[in-house]
Amino acid sequence: MMVSLGKEETEASSIPRKGRALTFWIGRFIFVGFAAGLILFGVVWWYDRPLVEAEASLEKGDAKYAHYLLTKYLDRHPHHQRATALQARVHVALGSPDTAIALFEQAGGATAEDLRAWARAYLMTDQWSLAIPLLERVVQTEPENADALYELTACRVRLGMFEQALESAQRFARLPGQEARGHLFVGAILRDLGKDAEATAAYQAVLRFDPTAESLQSPAAEFYLQYGQTLLKLGKPEESLDPLKRSAAARESPEVLFELGNAAMQLQRLENAKAAWKRAVELDVQNTLAREALARAALQEGQPQQALEWLSPLPEKDSTLESAFLRQRAYTLLGKDKESLQWQETASVLRKKQEFKAEIDGLLLDSPQSFWSRVIRAHRFAQQGNWRQAELLIETLIKEAPGEPFVIELASAVRRRRELPPLESLPITHF
Repeated sequence: MMVSLGKEETEASSIPRKGRALTFWIGRFIFVGFAAGLILFGVVWWYDRPLVEAEASLEKGDAKYAHYLLTKYLDRHPHHQRATALQARVHVALGSPDTAIALFEQAGGATAEDLRAWARAYLMTDQWSLAIPLLERVVQTEPENADALYELTACRVRLGMFEQALESAQRFARLPGQEARGHLFVGAILRDLGKDAEATAAYQAVLRFDPTAESLQSPAAEFYLQYGQTLLKLGKPEESLDPLKRSAAARESPEVLFELGNAAMQLQRLENAKAAWKRAVELDVQNTLAREALARAALQEGQPQQALEWLSPLPEKDSTLESAFLRQRAYTLLGKDKESLQWQETASVLRKKQEFKAEIDGLLLDSPQSFWSRVIRAHRFAQQGNWRQAELLIETLIKEAPGEPFVIELASAVRRRRELPPLESLPITHF
């Protein structure tokens, strides 16, 4: 018997077949899409393979091979941003910062590695103010990037941004494994700010994390010297002896011997003090501070001629205020009024210069980002031969005060690499 299906039964039986067909075509589309994706991925991978290989070579320290690969790649794709940025990083590694900077200016920096390399190129050319914003971007994206925090702190210190430098140094000191180096940085900044008690606490923290002071960014002898000097400034000569002796044991230098003599003098151990200063002079015949200390000691013992003998190797034309004053006292005690008057006049001139320098240093410490502090810093950068950083500061200063005569004169000298106007001609009343 044949049974005929009704219309509703026929339609119902066709639904599964339609569903299977739809599933089939969806599967086909997914497969085709997946295959196309694989092909595209393979093409991109093949296309970018030299870049991956070049970056891997750079990370392994083989910058020359990375340079070779990228040069070939850029010959075919001269405007490829990623390749250009990688080539810039390679030039930083090869010690060609100017070329690197030019390439980064074309390609920009897409990654933290790019930005750090770009900043390093500026550091290599002493352009601290241009490195800072790049390093700040790195630290924003990678808050625990120790190298970037360290470099950022160093840049801020060089530009007199002490409060900001202290903040980034403290962040650096909180990173695991960086505690000792970080506290040393903190201590040095606090010393620059004149906060010696806080600096001492930071130096003590250094020794808690590194009792031998062997993992620091500066030699152990230098660390112990700074620590001892800070204690001396606080009027703690007895406590200063231990770090100063450690410094001398690590490396005997005229500087540490001079400070050991100062500590002994504060402890009223005159013979020990003189022995340390004499040893400093043995190591450095022209050591001004040690010779002045020995001359002072001779005058205290009523030996003006011996005081002059200690000072005699120091050039009179480059005399310090202290040397001039000591010579004046010695000649007065010897009854040589003409020579005494001559050195009195010299001391008067040098005292004015020293007072001016103290005022300048005080301004840099109290208002490091004021207009005139930045003018002074630009002058000092130029004086040190860092013309690029001086120019960067001058550009901003000229915009702020286009009619200021001293700034105009300084800007002209910096741009032409000529003799700088003397700082003494600063309009100091503006301070």
